[in-house]
Amino acid sequence: MRSGRLFWGALILLVGLLFLLQNLGIVTGSIWGIIWPLVIILIGLQLLFGRVLYRNRYESQQLSIPLEGERQAAIEFQHGAGRLTVRAGSDPNLLLSGVFNGGVQHSSRREGDRSRITLSSSAEIYFGFPWFFGPPPDLNWDVTLNPSTPLDLEFKTGASKSELDLRQLKVQYLRLGTGASSTDITLPENAGITQVRVSAGAASIGIRIPDKVAGRIEAKGGIASIHIDTTRFSQSGNVYQSSDFETAANRADIFIEAGVGSIDIR
Repeated sequence: MRSGRLFWGALILLVGLLFLLQNLGIVTGSIWGIIWPLVIILIGLQLLFGRVLYRNRYESQQLSIPLEGERQAAIEFQHGAGRLTVRAGSDPNLLLSGVFNGGVQHSSRREGDRSRITLSSSAEIYFGFPWFFGPPPDLNWDVTLNPSTPLDLEFKTGASKSELDLRQLKVQYLRLGTGASSTDITLPENAGITQVRVSAGAASIGIRIPDKVAGRIEAKGGIASIHIDTTRFSQSGNVYQSSDFETAANRADIFIEAGVGSIDIR
C-alpha cells in the first residue's frame, strides 16, 4: 500500500500548493487547467520509472522450514494474483521449501507435535493502489512439501492460476476458497481418507482423483458447468459416489459449493 499512499500524498500536496499559490495571487485563473496535466505527468513518470524504483520488491525470496519432529502440520496459503504451484518435495528434513517471486510473509507456531504455518503475500507489494504506481509483481510461488508428514492444507486465492499436485502427499484435509481463478488439483493416492472442501466464485476448478482412490462428491450452488465422470462415480441427486467408497483404503470425500464457475472431476 506504500506506493498508493505515495501517489495520493504527492497529488494532494501538489493540489494544496496550487491553491495556496492562487490565494497568494502568484497563480491566476483556474488551477484545474494545471491540476489535470500534473496528474497525467505523475502517471507517466510512474509508468516509465516505477518498476525501477520498486525493483527490490519484485525479487524472488527463498524459504525453507525444517522438519523438527512434527507428526502433523497445518499450512495455510494466502495467495493473491499470480501463479501457485504446490507438489511433493524430495528433502526428508524439510517440512516446506519454496521460491516466492514477489516475496512472502510467514508465521509458524507449534501446538504439541503439530505445526501451524501461514504463508501470505505482502499486502504492501500487492494491494497498493493504484497499480500503475508501483505495478504489482508476478506473485509466482513454487512450493514443495514433505511427502511423509500428514498435512492439513488451506488455500485462499484470488485471481490466480493454481496447480496443486498432491498425489504423493499425505493430505488429510484440503480446503480451497477462491474467487475468479483457475485451479487444477490432483488428490493424494495413498493418504487414507482425504476430506476436501471447496468454496468458489467465478472459478474454473479441475479435480483429478487417482485411479485407486474412491470418491464421494457433493456439489451445491449455481454452478454454470459441472462435469463428473459418471463411469467412476454413480449419481444420486447431487451426490456422486464410487461403488466401493465405504470400504476403500484410500478415498476422497469432496464437498463443493460454487457460484457461476465450472467444475470438472475425473
